[in-house]
Amino acid sequence: MRSQKIPVFILEEHNEAYYVWTECVQNGMLPVANNVLYHIDEHGDMGVPRFNKSINCVNAAKQREVRAFTHEEIGIGSFIMPAMYKGIFSSIYWFKVQHKATKRDHLMYVRTYNADGLKLLSGPVTEEIKKASEIDHDLKIFDFHLNNINEMPETELSIALDIDLDYFSCSGNPVELYEISIEITKAEYEKFHSTPYHQSKFLGFKSNVYESDGKYHLILNDYKHTYPDLYPFTLKVDRELISERIAEVTRKLKQSKVVPKVITICRSRFSGFTPDDQWEFIESSLLKELGSLYELDVHLTAGLEVA
Repeated sequence: MRSQKIPVFILEEHNEAYYVWTECVQNGMLPVANNVLYHIDEHGDMGVPRFNKSINCVNAAKQREVRAFTHEEIGIGSFIMPAMYKGIFSSIYWFKVQHKATKRDHLMYVRTYNADGLKLLSGPVTEEIKKASEIDHDLKIFDFHLNNINEMPETELSIALDIDLDYFSCSGNPVELYEISIEITKAEYEKFHSTPYHQSKFLGFKSNVYESDGKYHLILNDYKHTYPDLYPFTLKVDRELISERIAEVTRKLKQSKVVPKVITICRSRFSGFTPDDQWEFIESSLLKELGSLYELDVHLTAGLEVA
């Protein structure tokens, strides 16, 4: 399994995988279509985004343009669907420590509203969708599989291996753990107190405002009681279990004869999903284990300028 160097891209947050995959296609590291995504993550990241700039107007050959679009338009939980829409992948396997769903295999579609490239739409494939896909080039159909790590299949198709460090240990939901606050004007602060219908109260979070040292702030998640470990009781684990999970992943990669074309590794530390006191240990341990399987060519893409 060490016959060729495999490029490894270290990401800070997971939306950056989109521009890495796009650039890999442009540079010939990935075929232009029909790749398989092995997504090893505590989260599915299958959100369906909407954009202010059409994804169809982004020139894939211009790296700076793709990177700007990624950072400005794609979220950390909604970067896979754009890649599916652009045809980079024809199937995805989401590997989680323990899936609870009974239906593990899905045939899904993704398209955009009126083919405008602005609002993505997705759902299960029906006979009507299958028929429409024969003439609608905006509509893409793909396989979506929910697998535990010991269910990793073999495939002859080109694989992009995508790993989030929070698979091995996760802080929980950052909205529960960390206060999200932005500075606002005094007028907006007074407006919040003058009406029970302030627009921030309609966002789905418990918002509030406060004043400190003459500055005014809007808190988007003002919860006095937090519940970081509701399910599955605890997501953050100790180093021993982290090491066991890393060994299990590399063991299954070897058993399934997986030789990825590219590997992306997401830290998820700024978003708060990977524990701040563990991400470096997880990353170094994972790279060491992957290095026992493959000859790695590691690239640090985290935090690159896009402006």
